[in-house]
Amino acid sequence: RGDDRFAVACLDSQAKALLVAAGLADAFIRLPTVGYVERVWDIAPAALVVAEAGGLYTDRKGRALDLGRGVFLAADVDGVVATTAHLHAALVDALTATQHLQDRPLE
Repeated sequence: RGDDRFAVACLDSQAKALLVAAGLADAFIRLPTVGYVERVWDIAPAALVVAEAGGLYTDRKGRALDLGRGVFLAADVDGVVATTAHLHAALVDALTATQHLQDRPLE
């Protein structure tokens, strides 16, 4: 069967979000590099499936995503989070509390 952790790591980003919808993961976090703006078509399908399964798919601050604004998400969306409903607030709080660490350049 192989190493399941490796198989999950090899999935495309939005396929990982679908694991949340399927109940196979509690959360998916995407924190892109500074200056990168997500394209709506990369986010919308997984966001719909996660929402239909009862989960939440927001920006990393917990704000709803505007998927109808055109090609790109808003420029101030600096990360996205897909979670189960019961975990969402705690994860967003943790990301907010540690944002100063996330924004540091890698050494």
